[in-house]
Amino acid sequence: SSTAAAVTFITFVQDLKKKTKTWGPMIELCGSGEKTLERFRYQFPDDWLYSDQLQGEWSAFNEILKRKNDSIQEQLAGLQLKIVAEDKIVENKITDLLAEWEQTRPVQGNMRADTAMNTINVFEGKLSRVQEEYDLPVIEELRDLKAVWTALSGIWNQVGDLRDSQWATIQPRKLRQSLDALLASTKDMPTRMRQYAAFEYVQDMLRGLLKANTVVSELKSDALKERHWKQLFKVLRLPSQLNLTHLTLGQVYDLDLKKNEALIKDVIIQAQGEANLDQLYARCTENLNSLTAMKLSPYYKVFEEEAGSWEEKLNRIHVLFDIWIDVQRQWVYKSPFVIDVMNIQGVQKSLERLKDMLQKIQKALGEYLERERSSFPRFY
Repeated sequence: SSTAAAVTFITFVQDLKKKTKTWGPMIELCGSGEKTLERFRYQFPDDWLYSDQLQGEWSAFNEILKRKNDSIQEQLAGLQLKIVAEDKIVENKITDLLAEWEQTRPVQGNMRADTAMNTINVFEGKLSRVQEEYDLPVIEELRDLKAVWTALSGIWNQVGDLRDSQWATIQPRKLRQSLDALLASTKDMPTRMRQYAAFEYVQDMLRGLLKANTVVSELKSDALKERHWKQLFKVLRLPSQLNLTHLTLGQVYDLDLKKNEALIKDVIIQAQGEANLDQLYARCTENLNSLTAMKLSPYYKVFEEEAGSWEEKLNRIHVLFDIWIDVQRQWVYKSPFVIDVMNIQGVQKSLERLKDMLQKIQKALGEYLERERSSFPRFY
C-alpha cells in the first residue's frame, strides 16, 4: 500500500542519515589518500574515481537527502492520519472475520461434510490474506510509528492545553515546571522511538518554549498595561484588535518570542520606565485628593496657607506628569529625576514644545509618505 511504501521510504531515509555520519569521514579519507599517492607520483589507472568527482557526488547525495527529508517532514502529519486510518481498517477486518467465523463455523452435526470443508477452506483463505497483510515486513515499523505518534499526541495535547490557557492566569514558574516535565517525559521514551524526526521536532519545540520562558516572565510584569500590548502589536506589525481578558498563552507564543526578543524587550523597558511615572502620578493624585478632603475639616483654617502651597505644587507636578507621559510615548524613554524636576527652569514649556514638534514631524512624515504613494503607486 502507499502507506507501507511511505513507511519503508522514511525508514530508508533515516538509515541513510545515520550512515552519512560514517561516510563523511570516509570521503575525506579518500581525498587525503589520493593526495598522498600524488605526492609519491602514483600512476592512477584509467578507471580511477578521483576524489573531486567523489566529492561532487557526495554533495549531490547530501542535497537529495536533504530534499527528501524536508518532504518527509511536510507529510508526517498526513502519514500519521493514514497510519491510524489503516490500523483501524485492519482492526475492523479482524473483528469482522472473527464475527463471521462465530456465525459460519461448521459445528452443526446435520451439516454436509463438503459444505463444512468448503466453509473451512473459504475462511482459511480469508484468514491467510489478513495474516499476510498483518505480517508485512513493515508492520513492526508501523507499530513503532503508531506508538510514537500516540505518545507524542499526548504531549501535543498538553502543549495545546497550555496554549489555550488565559494569559491572565499564567504563572511563569509553573509554566516552566510544566514544560520541564513534558521534556523529561520525552527523554523517558524507548530508544527505538527517538530515531524519528517527529520525536526530535517535539523535543526542539519544547526546548524553544523553555528558552522563551524568560521573555514570558518579563511580559507578565505588572508594568505592562494594555497600551503597551497595543504598542507591541503595532511594532510587530500585527493586528492590534487586542482584548487582554481574552489573550492566551498561544497568542503570546505566536509573537515569535525568539526572533522578536529585542523589539519585545524595548517595549518592556519602556513600560518599566512608565511604571515609575504611573506610581508617582497615582501618589500625586492621592495627595491632591487628601488635600481636597482636608478642606472639609473644621480645623483646616490653621493649615490653609501651607495646604494651598502644597496643592499648587502638586497640581503643577500633576500637569507636568501628564505632559511627560505624552512626550515619552513618542520619544525614547529617559529615567526621570522626579525629586529635582521642579527645579528645572521652564520644564513644562519645553516639554510642551517638544510634544508639538514631535506631532508636527509625525504629520509631515505622514504627508510625505502619502505624496510618495501617489507618485509611485506601484511601489506601495
